[in-house]
Amino acid sequence: MQVKELKSKGLVKEFEVVVLSADLEKAIDKELHKIANKVKIDGFRPGKAPMDVVRKRFEDQIIGDALQEAVAASVNSLVDEQKMKLALQPKIKLDKFERGKDITYQVELEAMPEIKPVDFATLKLQKLKAEPTDEAVAETLKQIAETHKVSQKIADDRAARLGDIVTINFDGTVDGVAHKGMKADNYELELGSKSFIDTFEDQIVGLKVGAKKDVKVKFPENYGAKELAGKDAVFAIELKQIGQKVVPDANDDLAKKMGFDSLDALKTAIKEHLEKEYNQLAKMHLKRKLLDKLDEMHKFPLPPTLVDMEFDAIWKRLEENRKHGMVDEDEKGKSEDVLKKEYREIAERRVKLALLLAEVGNANKLAITKEELNRAVYAESMKYRTNIKDVMNFYKNNPQALDQLKAPLLEDKAISFILELAEVEDKVVPIDELTKSVEE
Repeated sequence: MQVKELKSKGLVKEFEVVVLSADLEKAIDKELHKIANKVKIDGFRPGKAPMDVVRKRFEDQIIGDALQEAVAASVNSLVDEQKMKLALQPKIKLDKFERGKDITYQVELEAMPEIKPVDFATLKLQKLKAEPTDEAVAETLKQIAETHKVSQKIADDRAARLGDIVTINFDGTVDGVAHKGMKADNYELELGSKSFIDTFEDQIVGLKVGAKKDVKVKFPENYGAKELAGKDAVFAIELKQIGQKVVPDANDDLAKKMGFDSLDALKTAIKEHLEKEYNQLAKMHLKRKLLDKLDEMHKFPLPPTLVDMEFDAIWKRLEENRKHGMVDEDEKGKSEDVLKKEYREIAERRVKLALLLAEVGNANKLAITKEELNRAVYAESMKYRTNIKDVMNFYKNNPQALDQLKAPLLEDKAISFILELAEVEDKVVPIDELTKSVEE
């Protein structure tokens, strides 16, 4: 093998490599011997066919594999000689190949940077913490009561209005023909909820209990039932009752409806839930502050292709969001060049921190346990509402996807490891201050 360095820039080096034709012939012979040991050819016992017969039959078929093996072996040798730890697979360019001639190709190698983590014991961080107050518990209890509104019959003889809960009988037809789902008795409908098509609810407004009316509507063109899409319909309705939504009192009855023994038990559960929520916010804030410190305290070159890949992924998501009308307020009015510069900086930060945390994990032999991985797989199955066995088989058959699942778990483990070494001071603050800090 002959090697000539073509160019070098930062972590990227490009070489021209010449593999002698004799080395390729050795690789071809190696592949043929593998075949000869197991192939069955008519007239010979399995694995007993002469090499000249095997060569005649299979040589043309295995040249490609032998060429790939010879090039791969030369690349591995080159990487060892250069003492490089690669960030990505080598980029190989082979213009042409002629049997009997030396193989000349170009290869680009992108190395991992040398990373020297700081002494994490020197890190000083402040962890903001918040504790649930009686007022926070009371406010949450009020919100729960709001979501458990009940319909209560109105006492006075007035007409229905928006916001009322009306009980109706209805019987609908299209061109005089009844269809499935167009008839019901004692159906509760909130006027103004837009849960019925077109102007159905608006036409009930103003009616009193006992009133009967033909409500005329038109099904949308994209309606799920094709036989009704775009069709005019008539619903004969009878108004049976008018009610209003009433917020129930926060008492033992409400607690029991939610599966608790008493109001005190419900309040205790609310407080525990708020504590978990506040702790999660505190962890998010501390993690962000730690990552900011790590970003600030470490300087090393980044593999350009990794940065490009991260930036492309970010930009693709941004463009996809734009197609659906989702644009952050602080991005409106910014030129594409400005946005690309900002997002490239974000990509660089993400790559830097990912490499640093990976180095911390490797250096300290941090690993994901089988139990932790199973929990992550289970969470994925719940996220997509998929059978857990199917999800497990997917990751078993897709190592790259499994690596992507492990990556954030390993990063979190590395962050926990660093925080155990760092000096972390707790500071109790109001929840508003903690929430604002997380948002910022």
